[in-house]
Amino acid sequence: MQKVIEILDPLSLSWAFSVFALAYPWTVYPGLLYLVRRLRPRSWKSGPYEPSVSILMTAHNAECELETKIRNCMELNYPKEKLQIVVVSDGSTDGTNSRLAQRGANITFKCLAERVGKNNALNEGIPLCTSELVFFTDVGALFAPESLKRLSAHFLDPEIGCVSSVITTHPAEGSKSQDWKSADGESLNFDLKLRRWESEVSSTVNVVGAGFMVRKALVRNFRSHHNNDFSCALHVLQSGHRTVLDPSVKAQMFLSKSARGELKRKIRTAVRGMWTLAQNGSWNILSDPFLFWQILSRKVAKWIFGYLYLGTVFLGFLNLNSKTGIEPIASGLLLAVLVVGAGATVIPQLTRFKFFRVSSFLWLGVEASLISVAFFLFGKKYSVWAPTIRIEDAELEAIENKRRA
Repeated sequence: MQKVIEILDPLSLSWAFSVFALAYPWTVYPGLLYLVRRLRPRSWKSGPYEPSVSILMTAHNAECELETKIRNCMELNYPKEKLQIVVVSDGSTDGTNSRLAQRGANITFKCLAERVGKNNALNEGIPLCTSELVFFTDVGALFAPESLKRLSAHFLDPEIGCVSSVITTHPAEGSKSQDWKSADGESLNFDLKLRRWESEVSSTVNVVGAGFMVRKALVRNFRSHHNNDFSCALHVLQSGHRTVLDPSVKAQMFLSKSARGELKRKIRTAVRGMWTLAQNGSWNILSDPFLFWQILSRKVAKWIFGYLYLGTVFLGFLNLNSKTGIEPIASGLLLAVLVVGAGATVIPQLTRFKFFRVSSFLWLGVEASLISVAFFLFGKKYSVWAPTIRIEDAELEAIENKRRA
């Protein structure tokens, strides 16, 4: 007993707790979620159901992407008399507005003279939507022909207020010319599984901004510095409806082209998410134990991940005289992986190999966490930003020409 007490000194206990907190969202939460899903599943009705749908997107200087996106929307297998395409050009200065004018007979569009940011542009587009359902999507996301039918089928159940798609890498991702390669593709399957289980238990707050469908009656204007997908999910849940996932509907997207661009995207998404939760207005969501648990495990844990990671390393090195010797060794390994990740970010060619790619992904996650929490605490807000570069216009045009040929 004395030996156990010596091993479990306050410093060792603190380190063990930090390891648990660090591993919790990746191990404990998925395990408990799986058990809840098996013990208390909650299904919903789904079947042929084709109400009117408005596809809503914004575009800023996206001339090449926009043409591909509109063509993709028009190729969707959905009754044309029930389909409306709405595009808001957010202060574009390239050929985006002229492209919209050329397509005027097939789409509803609005060109803003000045750039106001994605959410404000969406707010301009919402009143133009005349359908029962609104499909929010990004100009860079492409969908298979049956996607709208599959999403709308879930609204046969009156409890369903929002249905999310999933993100998958574009089939031509490997043909891009780039040195740094993102490991986001490796994390997508894990995230998909969690969101599917959350949906089968109750609801998921992790909606994919690249493509999600909502009942028009539940759509509200977005604050300029909030995440529109997270904000919409929270509002739907607070209205008493459910937000679920359809894993068969995939938004094909290219991954970030550079580590710097991916870091900026992670920071921006995290800061906007924090403001969304902090200023949500109604905190009834916290009265639901499952949703409260989900937000802590999936949102908050991710936001503070960098602090937990470095805290674990620091506590391990503080405990150099540990009876077991595990703490400093484990912390050394954690630090080594982080250093490798930083190196792979500086020397992007290394990310061609999976270990370096995953290490770089970890480093960016830690860096983004540290910066985003600091930005939020100092009151920084993102309303207007430069879109993440995922592929050059010339490369996208070449891919489209090859597809059409």
